[in-house]
Amino acid sequence: MLTTVIIWLTIGFAFFLLFLSVWLVIRKSFGVLRERQLNAYRKRYLAVIPPLLLIDTPIGPVEESKRAWQTAIAFQLAAAARSFHTGPRLWRGVQHEAAQSVLEELSGTISGETRHRITYLFEQFGFVRRQIAHLSDRRWWVRGEAARRLGIMRSRQAVPALVRLLHDKEKDVRLSASDSLLDIAGVKGALSQVLQNLTTITQWMGVQLSKRIIAAGPAAISPLLAGLESPSVSVRRFAIRMLGELRAPEVIDPLSTHFGSMERETQILALHTLGRCGDEKVLDLLLQNTESQDVGIRIAAVMALGYLGAPSTVPRLKHILLEDRLPVGRAAADALACIKPTGIHALITVADTGTGHARALALEQLDESSLEETAQ
Repeated sequence: MLTTVIIWLTIGFAFFLLFLSVWLVIRKSFGVLRERQLNAYRKRYLAVIPPLLLIDTPIGPVEESKRAWQTAIAFQLAAAARSFHTGPRLWRGVQHEAAQSVLEELSGTISGETRHRITYLFEQFGFVRRQIAHLSDRRWWVRGEAARRLGIMRSRQAVPALVRLLHDKEKDVRLSASDSLLDIAGVKGALSQVLQNLTTITQWMGVQLSKRIIAAGPAAISPLLAGLESPSVSVRRFAIRMLGELRAPEVIDPLSTHFGSMERETQILALHTLGRCGDEKVLDLLLQNTESQDVGIRIAAVMALGYLGAPSTVPRLKHILLEDRLPVGRAAADALACIKPTGIHALITVADTGTGHARALALEQLDESSLEETAQ
């Protein structure tokens, strides 16, 4: 009996291995055949699509030029669209993939009016609608990939769906949606929507957004100011930090007005930003906070005075260096080194006549300053 069971199990296992081997061979063969078909379709669309993008139109207003181009390519466009529904049903999905990959490849190499033409083709071929539909997929990686591809397509038809995706539970999906919105509408056009709809900004998302904001420069100031009203603490702090990086004086009034009602960490960030904005009307607030009972806030206010660089603050910073111990004293020494030449002279005086930790900090800072000057 046992021998019979073992024989049948062996036969069953052998049939399973045979079936698995056949299935793997078929799958591998189909994959090779699919790749061959994909390359063939890509060659076809590479011959068809670029000439459509390069058709000349009469010189005139932008909208009239767009309509003239759309009219000129209408016949070829219809023929290309019909090709997606011809041939073996098995390969129709491959045809869509080939045409979309060709457009995506071309979109990375062009700009200006041709960029708008490629977006029009993405829309007319139905690729934008398909990716918008994928944004509702239950699989987060499908939603994220669809959001990324919509950024490549640059179609404004996708904006409402991408805005809704900013509330997705997966942070990677939210990041893809925010990146694509900025690709489609630009920092000035999309950043307000992004900041208003995000409930939190992760560290990696902050890094990605900050690159776009720094590159946009002053165009990002207005959306960031709107971000100060966000109900999300992380969004507000991000907006404050970036306004400081841009040294935007427009942030001074709202930060000064709401400073007393801010959380401690937000106050620390706001002090740094106020110092970086370079307007001496923040002096009173900064000097007031150098006397705070909270060491973190006191350090932030001292560092902000260094960013501000006002010579009138040198006596106060010198007093802090002489009277406060670490780490506030170190912050005062750093701030004095930023105010040239009066701050440097104050450090020299402390190094010559001071004692204890103040003298040591002054000497340390003077050494660092001399090394920096030598390196320059």
